[in-house]
Amino acid sequence: MLTGPEYQELLELRRLVQEQEQKIEQQSQQLRQQQTQIENLTQALLHARKKLFGPSTEVTQVEGQMSLFGQEELLHSLRQGQEEIVITEHKRKARQPGVRAEMIAALPVEVERCIVDPKEQCPVCKSPLIKVGEKAVRTEVIFQPAQLKVRQYIQEVYKCSQCGKEGSEYEWGRGRALCRER
Repeated sequence: MLTGPEYQELLELRRLVQEQEQKIEQQSQQLRQQQTQIENLTQALLHARKKLFGPSTEVTQVEGQMSLFGQEELLHSLRQGQEEIVITEHKRKARQPGVRAEMIAALPVEVERCIVDPKEQCPVCKSPLIKVGEKAVRTEVIFQPAQLKVRQYIQEVYKCSQCGKEGSEYEWGRGRALCRER
């Protein structure tokens, strides 16, 4: 049997061994965490490089010499561990003609007239112009909070009272309000 001082020394050594084992276990755990963190950072770096430079068509070198004809097997083995992601097809209906007119038909209409000065004259023969019709130049949908309305711009169309007659020395030119020489 062990005497008092030897027993105390043995107890002290056991305590020291336990402390060392605990320290080793803590360091092992810390090492595993660091290895996991290094692996995660490496994967993040590879992913960032792939996003930055695009996917690579090159295959990394495998231990030993690479065969010219064994590439398909290598690619197949690399792809086996990857999951396939299925993305459902998205379809959008094409706009039908007349949909805009149908949508704005129920909205109140504000008409903005672009009126020609009554003193305006034919630039060619200086005769007074007469109104022959109107045409819509532009249609806008205006949104005001809690209110939608349509503003339509109408331009009056004029022709010369002298040039527009049959047999005059000037001719009416293709729906324009300007006279043309024959």
